[in-house]
Amino acid sequence: MNDLTKIYEISLSTQDSSLGLVIFIAYLVCLVLIVPSLALLYLDKFKKEFYLLPNLFWYMLITGIVMILCTGFIKIGTITVFKCHLNVFLLSLGYTLIYTPILQKLIVKFPQDNNKYSVWVKKNELKFFSIFIAIDLVLNILMLIKPYHIGKVTIDGGESYQKCDRNKSVLNYAILGMITSYKFVLMFAMLILIFIEWNILSFRIDVRLILASIYLNVITLVVLFIFSSFNINSYLSYYLVQEVFVLIIVLSNYIILYLVRLSIPTLTKEDGDQGLFDHFSQAPTQSTERPTSPNVFSDRKSFASEETNTSNNIFSKMIGFHNMTYTYSENALNNTANNTNLNHNVLDSNNNVLIVDNNHNNIIDNNHNNIIDNNHNNIIDNNHSNNNK
Repeated sequence: MNDLTKIYEISLSTQDSSLGLVIFIAYLVCLVLIVPSLALLYLDKFKKEFYLLPNLFWYMLITGIVMILCTGFIKIGTITVFKCHLNVFLLSLGYTLIYTPILQKLIVKFPQDNNKYSVWVKKNELKFFSIFIAIDLVLNILMLIKPYHIGKVTIDGGESYQKCDRNKSVLNYAILGMITSYKFVLMFAMLILIFIEWNILSFRIDVRLILASIYLNVITLVVLFIFSSFNINSYLSYYLVQEVFVLIIVLSNYIILYLVRLSIPTLTKEDGDQGLFDHFSQAPTQSTERPTSPNVFSDRKSFASEETNTSNNIFSKMIGFHNMTYTYSENALNNTANNTNLNHNVLDSNNNVLIVDNNHNNIIDNNHNNIIDNNHNNIIDNNHSNNNK
C-alpha cells in the first residue's frame, strides 16, 4: 500500500536504498581526485606534457568537467524545478568550458599563413570565450520563460518517482533545440579542424585524443537522450543509469583530455622499437618546452594560399591540408598578432626546412644559400648570380 502513495527518490538515507549514498561517495571521490590534479600543471616533471593549452585553459577544462560531475550530485534528493534547470545549465556550460579552449587552439593552429581568424582569436582570447559563454547564458535564461515542471511516473503496484518534464510549448522545444544544435555545431567545427590539422607533427597525438573524446561524448549523449524518453518501472534503475552516464562522461573526458597526457612520453617513446601510438603519431621532440617549430607547409606546393570559391576547390583544399605533414609555431603567430612579418617554414621532399616569406614571393633554404622565385623559374645564389632552373 505504501508503494501506491509514496514518491521514491535516491537520497543519502539508506532507509529505502543505499544507492544514493553509494553514488554520493563515488562522485565525491571523483571530485577529490580531479580538482587536486591541477597541481600537475606546476610540477616540473609534467609541465611539458601539458603544452597543448596554457594553464588558464586547463583550469577552464577541469572546471567544465567538474560542472558536469555536479549534475550527478543534484539528482540526489527531492527533484525541484530549480534542479531541473540547474542540470541543463551545468551540462551546457560544462561542455562549453571543456571544448572552447580546445576549439581556440585548433583555430589558432589552422595551417594557413596570415589567417585573420587565427590572429583575431589569438589576440582576443577573452572575447572568444565570452561569446560562447554568453550564448549558453542567454539560451538557459530563455528556458525560464517556459520552465520545466515536475512529472510523476506512476508505477502500478511499484515504486513511483518524479522526474523533470519539459514544457511542451513550441518555444521550449525551440530553445532546447538551439542548445543541442549549438553543442553539435561546436563539435562539428572541431571535427572539421581536426581533419584539417590531422598531421601537425607536434599535435598529432592531441587531435586523436580530442577526436576520441568527441566521439565518446556524442555516443553517450545520444544514448542518454534515447534512454530519457522512456519511462522506467524502477526508480533505482532510472537514477542509476543516469548517474552511470554522467560518470562515463566525466571520467572519459578527464582521462582522455587530461590524465592520459602523463603517459604520452611512454606512448611515443622512440627507442628503436615503436611505442603504442608510434604508428600514427609523434610526440614533440624539438623542445623541452611548449613546442615551437615551423608553421606550414609540406612538400606539396603552397596550394593552400590559393584563393578558391567553389565547393570542390574548398574540399580539395581541406584534403590537401589533411595530407600535409607540417609543424606549428605559436611564436610566429604571436608576431603576426603584433603586426610583424610572418615567415612560414616549408618541409621539402627531403624534409629540409625552407622559409617562405609572408608575401609568398621567395623560398629560402635553411642555410639561406638559395632563393627560388615564386614561379620556380630561377635560382639565385647568395652572391645574387642567376642560374636558370
